[in-house]
Amino acid sequence: MAHQSNSAVALITGAASGIGQELAHLFAKDQYQLILVDQDLDGLQQFAGHLRSVHHLEPTLLTQDLSQPQAAQRVYDAVKQHNLQVDVLVNDAGFGEYGPFLEADAARNVAVIQTNITALVELTYLFGRDMKQRGQGRILQLASTAAYTPSPNMAVYSATKSFVLSFSEALY
Repeated sequence: MAHQSNSAVALITGAASGIGQELAHLFAKDQYQLILVDQDLDGLQQFAGHLRSVHHLEPTLLTQDLSQPQAAQRVYDAVKQHNLQVDVLVNDAGFGEYGPFLEADAARNVAVIQTNITALVELTYLFGRDMKQRGQGRILQLASTAAYTPSPNMAVYSATKSFVLSFSEALY
């Protein structure tokens, strides 16, 4: 992941826990400036404190629930207000609901689709346009093995991860 300038910026969604945190550590080791996005403000603040102590950097924190309409645009606008240019976009945010599809809460399924597909597509479009205009930039999309193995108890999640895989391959 090494790069040539310590002024490069990586934006990571889903950064308050799990894979998002681990990726943030890797980018921090390579001295990227970090923009961390998550709906969990407490988790973001705790992780930011950890990054300060371990990597001696001050990440930009953006609290945003990507399951909400226009969330991706709000993230993009906030980055612009901070006068930052994203060099690497990491679309890690995502979640799923477990249980039979017809017994699931319809609103939760829509939230899964909004987070795992809609926000990912919008962020890719918004930051991808800037990257194309500059002639440089990278986008990392996180799917899942669920993209290959649909589960009757995670129908919507599996379908969203299949979308992420197909969409990402189409862009490449």
